[in-house]
Amino acid sequence: MSSSDDSSSRKSSECHRFFGYGKRIPRDVKRHCGMCRQHGVVVETRGHICQFKNCECDKCKLVRKRRSIMSTQIRLRREQDKRFQ
Repeated sequence: MSSSDDSSSRKSSECHRFFGYGKRIPRDVKRHCGMCRQHGVVVETRGHICQFKNCECDKCKLVRKRRSIMSTQIRLRREQDKRFQ
């Protein structure tokens, strides 16, 4: 194994540690519904059926836009991860 192979594998492992790929959110971490939170209701996401699912207010539109952006970023990151490994 050459030194360049060594450094590339080290960079790869450093990248994985930095971005935290493959980590799941533990059960004890409380996540809350963003749309309900915008309306002043704090509800855990797990097992939640959102009462504001069809709401068209500006705050809910912003939450939907943020979700869309995040899902696009995750999809791109996963595609890049597949390409560069």
